[in-house]
Order: sequence, then C-alpha cells, then structure tokens
Amino acid sequence: MKPFVLWSVTAGLVAGLAVYVVSALTSPGTSDDGARKVASATLSFPTQPVRPQETTPPLPPAAAPTLTREEHSQQLQLEIGRALASADEEERQRAYTQLLAKLIAIDPAAMRRLVANYPTGPIREQLLRRTAHTWSTVDLQGAIAWAKGVNDDDERGIAAFEIASQVGQTDPGRAIEVSDALGIGRNDGTVEHIAQLWATQNLQAALEWTAAQPPGPQRDQILARIVTVEAERSPADAADTVLKQMSPGPAQTNAIAPIVHEWSVRDIAAASAWIQDLPQGPLRDLANAELTRTARERALASAGSP
Repeated sequence: MKPFVLWSVTAGLVAGLAVYVVSALTSPGTSDDGARKVASATLSFPTQPVRPQETTPPLPPAAAPTLTREEHSQQLQLEIGRALASADEEERQRAYTQLLAKLIAIDPAAMRRLVANYPTGPIREQLLRRTAHTWSTVDLQGAIAWAKGVNDDDERGIAAFEIASQVGQTDPGRAIEVSDALGIGRNDGTVEHIAQLWATQNLQAALEWTAAQPPGPQRDQILARIVTVEAERSPADAADTVLKQMSPGPAQTNAIAPIVHEWSVRDIAAASAWIQDLPQGPLRDLANAELTRTARERALASAGSP
C-alpha cells in the first residue's frame, strides 16, 4: 500500500511541474532558454529497476523403459538376425563379437534355437563356429551341453572342435578333458597335438597333469607325444618316463624308439648302457635295433665326409 501512495504523490508532483513548465513556456516574458532549463531541471522521471528475467530449468531426460528378460531376448534375436542378413561386414562382426554373448548370457535356450533354425549355408556354419567359441568363453559347461545336443554329426564335431580349441589357448589340460567329454580328438591326432604343443611350452606342467590321469591307453597316447619333447632336452629322463608311466605293450615299445635314436645321436655309449639294463623282451629288442640303425647311419655319414 505504501509504494502505491508514494507513486501517487510522485505522479501528482510531476503533473504539477509539467503544468508549470508549460505555463512558463507559454507565458510572456519567459525566454526559450529559460524554459528549456526549467524543463530539464524538473522533468527527470525516476526509473523503475529492471528485474532479471527468470529462466525455467530444463526438464531431465526421460528414463528409458526397462525391458523384461523376454523382451530383451527378442530384441537381441532381431538384431542378430538383421546383422547376419546384412551385406555390411561390420554389422555381422558386431553380431558375432557383441550380441551373441549377450543373448547366451540372458537366454541360452533362444541361442540354441537361433543356431538350429538358421538357414543352411556359409553364414550358418560361421554362426555355429562363433557361437561355440563365444559360449565356451561365457559358460564352458553350458557350451559343452549345447554341443552335445547338436543333431547333425558334422556340425556337432565343428562345435566341439571350436570349444576345445578355445579352451586350449589358456588351459591345454582342460582342453584334453573337454575333447574327451565331447568324444573328439582321439582318432584324428588332435589330443596328441595339444599335448605336444603344451609340452613344448611347459614340459613340467604337461608331465604333472599326465601323471595325475588314470593309467591306461588314453594316458599312454598323450605320453607318447610328450616324451618326444622331453627327449629333445634329456633322453635319459624321457626314457625313464616311458618305463615308469606307460603301460607295457605296443604303445610303450613304439614310444621308446625315437628316444633311443635321439640319445644315441648325442651319446651312443650312454644309450647302449641303458639298453643293456633293460629286461629281455620286445622293448629291449626294439631299442637295440634302433641303436644299431643309428650307429650305421653315423658310420656312413663319417665315411662320406671328406
């Protein structure tokens, strides 16, 4: 109420002054300069302070709707299908490297159906391989169960091989176990190859793992490859491994031949002495034959050299 009264009084004074100025300008005897001075001295109006303009803060962005597990699975399946059907190689790689792992993690049953129902062709085989590779990284036991359930024999073999290969990169012993669980690698040399590579990289670990396996043909099959690597470092130790860890029989006899050859090339006297301590039998006969053959090769080489 007080500001209103104040402005009313001010307005009245201003109006009175305006009348006075007009009168002064029109009354005789008043000069133009005098009138202008009066006007400039009296007609100065107070200015009202300008308030800063108030701004409304922006609204926060709306939160994305939360998808249910089923909705997320459906979305991933659609994205994978579109990416695999795309001519864009980057899109297909995105499906293989990102989307497959997400679908396996939230809905492995949907991943099984997606692979099983995908049309026959190069993309199907690639999808099979990449699924096996990815699944073994996300959930190894789940990958093994899935591979065992693949209906087609060839596709089951492909999936099993990819799983074992992926595991073998970090754990060769586990890869051999996975191969046995999936029924692969024993008839095509894959398991022996894994064992030999492992022995080349870490002989002691390979020997310890093999020694912990149950005795029998499967362990002998792996040891036969491992001792070839051991013989390159110490033929005597390799020969000892064959005698102590391999079962008597053809596998043991065949494993000793390359060891005797390597040993006799390095130190024929030591190899001969070891053979003489062997009991009579096929093992000693084969070792003697290998020693004789190596000695003959060395004699021929010496005769032919200048």
